[in-house]
This record gives sequence, C-alpha cells and structure tokens, in this order.
Amino acid sequence: MGDVAMTVPVLRAFTQQHPKVKLTVLTRPFFVPFFKDLPNTSVFIFDEKQKHKGVFGLYKLYKELKALDIDKIADLHNVLRTKILKLFFFGKTFVQ
Repeated sequence: MGDVAMTVPVLRAFTQQHPKVKLTVLTRPFFVPFFKDLPNTSVFIFDEKQKHKGVFGLYKLYKELKALDIDKIADLHNVLRTKILKLFFFGKTFVQ
C-alpha cells in the first residue's frame, strides 16, 4: 500500500505540470480511492483474482487497455505481470 500512496503526490504534481495530459491508472479495486481526486485521471481496475488472472487474463487485460488507445506507459512496479504486458504492447513507449 505504501508504494501506491507514494505514487499519488507524484501523479498530482505531474497532472498540475501537464494539465492537457490524460492519465489512466491501472490498479486493484482496493486502491481506487487513492486516485479518485486526481485531475485528468481515470482508473482502470485490474482484477487479478478472476478476469485478469494468469497469462490469458493478462492478454484479456491487454486487449481492454489497447481499446483505450494509450500511447505511453509508465511501469511503476517492474514485476512479472508488467513484463508480460510489455511484450503484448510491443512498440509502445515504456518508462520505468
């Protein structure tokens, strides 16, 4: 929970410095309230226990995120799940 809480001030500062940029935060349902008041920020819920479970679930997640036409991705965790998503998003700009 601490890493999520530390992300919020960074995203708030980013949205203040770049008010025209729209952000989508991918997070678990428990953490949605942390991001609800950020300007120009929407939350996409990651359902790791059912809908997005396993490699096939991550592929489903990729298809859902791809439909949002996201052009750049910031990976704040660098875990196996995000590494798999990077493979699916081949060609997109990633920042770690």
